[in-house]
Amino acid sequence: MKYTCTITRHSSRGTLRGKTVLRAAPGEVSWHIALKILGYILFMPHTPRIEENVGWHFKPDLAAYAPDGGVSLWVDCGNIAVRKISRVAAWLPAAAEFHILRRTVRDASLLCASARAVRRPERVHITAFDNGFVHTLADMLDATNRMEAVLDNHRLALTVTCRSGTATLHSALHRLTPASGNPARPRS
Repeated sequence: MKYTCTITRHSSRGTLRGKTVLRAAPGEVSWHIALKILGYILFMPHTPRIEENVGWHFKPDLAAYAPDGGVSLWVDCGNIAVRKISRVAAWLPAAAEFHILRRTVRDASLLCASARAVRRPERVHITAFDNGFVHTLADMLDATNRMEAVLDNHRLALTVTCRSGTATLHSALHRLTPASGNPARPRS
């Protein structure tokens, strides 16, 4: 299925507008599509590209590039092997950001505990959403979606309009890092 999303993002840094089109790969689950859309919204200031080859055997779900053409942002959504985390954290340029989006705080905490042993754990940033938020968004997605996101003090309010109607979803943005030593207490 193809998903077209027209997005307006409001934050303390101003308003951004964008449009993205995602095609679900064969067998790709809807919550993974929802996480990619959320990644696009969170990282709009970086002008991310979705599912683009970065010239390496690993491929991010979203990436952005520095003026010199190097990767400046790498975002993986959902399930990711600890071995891949370690390799990506070591491979990325020093100035690049590495983010992983997870559906729930529990998922993020488990990954964070496992990822403490990776090379360069201080480079890994994990963001999770409140229980049910990602699945509710996934269930709402339609071929054409209009979204208005408000990011405020580690919270996201997302209004989605599609054929089935309009709904506003809310979630804290729970941020964890394996290097912090305490994955059980995400900052929200």
